Amino acid sequence: MVFCHNTLGYILGYNVGRLFRFSLAKKRTISIEVGMQNAGMATVLATAFFANDDILARNPEAILCVVPCAISCAYHSISGTVLAGLYVKYDEKKIK
Repeated sequence: MVFCHNTLGYILGYNVGRLFRFSLAKKRTISIEVGMQNAGMATVLATAFFANDDILARNPEAILCVVPCAISCAYHSISGTVLAGLYVKYDEKKIK
């Protein structure tokens, strides 16, 4: 699910840039930003609403709700770096 969500963010971000006729650099930037930003927000929201001090006092296992978000953050960071690297490789190949 994380893979699909992340990839969909990259694709939608890039296509929104195309829709508004942005430059290639802006399309790529939007693609990476949209694809990566959701994982960090999910971690903050899960901690605030499902793993806060009151809930943890009653149910210590609630802290586990943050684990999928942390995995997602790591995956998003790696995939964003890989995508940026692919963009660079594409540009280098195009120049040659």
